[in-house]
Amino acid sequence: GATIIPLICRSHETQLSDFSGDRSAWPIYLTIGNIHSPIRNKYSYIAHMILAFLHVPPKFREISRFDNRIQRDINQQVLSEIAKIVLDPLRQFPKRGDIDTGAV
Repeated sequence: GATIIPLICRSHETQLSDFSGDRSAWPIYLTIGNIHSPIRNKYSYIAHMILAFLHVPPKFREISRFDNRIQRDINQQVLSEIAKIVLDPLRQFPKRGDIDTGAV
């Protein structure tokens, strides 16, 4: 038989450090959906795995609304392409028929 494991990806903007100035990143986390939410959401249980850190480019201060909309569209396209790259190994499991645990 087969087992279906629901996967949840999440992300949020975070400041890198006080010493990096106005720099931030978007970490992409992965967790298993059938872990009970009080356990999954408690930081000390380490139920999330970091897949990637995405650099957040600085915001443009003096740009028109039209240019801002274009920049948002470009950012969305880039994020979509990065998500495809980061999540591609997960999409390969059904094709290969094996499981790579990543254990050393």
